[in-house]
Amino acid sequence: MTRKRIALSVRPEYHEKLIKLAHYQDRTITTVVNDLLNECESAVDLMLNAYEQIEKGVDQQKVLTNMLAEGLVIASEKLKQD
Repeated sequence: MTRKRIALSVRPEYHEKLIKLAHYQDRTITTVVNDLLNECESAVDLMLNAYEQIEKGVDQQKVLTNMLAEGLVIASEKLKQD
């Protein structure tokens, strides 16, 4: 799979945290950020689905409730895996 590059700017304080995390994990900052983003992918998928549902006219409160419920299912599954 071909990877796409993005430019990313973060607050100096956050950059320092990423440096420390990379140091503790003996990894590069790029790897740490990539892993963090990969862990967030399911949340991004939920948000995209929610926006698509809202665009289709589904009640916003219902969409948000469903998104929260689906997020809890994902969190539960991740806990069971670990």
